[in-house]
Amino acid sequence: MSPTVSWNLSRLSASPCLSFTHNRVSGRSLLQGKFLMNRHPKGFTLIELVVTLVILGVLSVGISGFIGSGVGGYITARDREAVQGEARFAIERVGRELRNAVPNSVTIEKAGQCVSYYPIYASGFYELLPTSLLSAVFADSYAIDVNALKGKKIVFSPQKPDDFDYATTISSVTKETKDDYLMALNSSPGGLSRSSTKRFYVLGNQVQFCFESGQLVRKESLSDDMPLANNVLVSTSVFTLQQISLNSYGLVNVQYTFSQNGETTVFEQEIPVVNVP
Repeated sequence: MSPTVSWNLSRLSASPCLSFTHNRVSGRSLLQGKFLMNRHPKGFTLIELVVTLVILGVLSVGISGFIGSGVGGYITARDREAVQGEARFAIERVGRELRNAVPNSVTIEKAGQCVSYYPIYASGFYELLPTSLLSAVFADSYAIDVNALKGKKIVFSPQKPDDFDYATTISSVTKETKDDYLMALNSSPGGLSRSSTKRFYVLGNQVQFCFESGQLVRKESLSDDMPLANNVLVSTSVFTLQQISLNSYGLVNVQYTFSQNGETTVFEQEIPVVNVP
């Protein structure tokens, strides 16, 4: 009986040992699995990374397109405003100066590409047909600089552009009374025609506006170019002079064409000019 009991005890004692050993082996396997998992932590897979990059690329293209459109619109608006600013300046300058032109001094030249005129430096009235000595009253005597008049050209009641060929030069000016002046002329003026208003005009330097080389240019004494506007389409920019009969005014019509970045803008201007002295 003893061997049988002993065998049973050994078997019973072996069973827990085997079970314990099995648990130890299972525990070792579990620890080893956790260790291997810690060596390879979780992260993005290649597919997730590619999808993320695609989404970011699409968003970047959309945002950059939106920003680019805004910047392009700003640049276009800025350039358009610059052209309009140049046009406003040119229109105001040309209009103001031509309205101060000596009557009948405005001429169109170079097939409408240029307009020339003499500005009024001073003006006034005379009593008798002038000789080499002229008694005169200036329209704005308070603004007259007597010394500045010396050497200036003077013309009497000009009726046509050819009358300016007979302009003579002032050699000296003497103030006689508060409003009366005595002017000595280098020569007796020729080509005179009587005028009911008996006006005379002291001429400033001849001025010319021209469309040339993509610009609107102002020239004084037919030299000293001063650009007034750029981006001018010369081929379609033109000056014309319209003489109106039975009227003391003529009209200078100006068409300005500006072109920039493929966009063309046209401005038209009518400037009244005095025809009757």
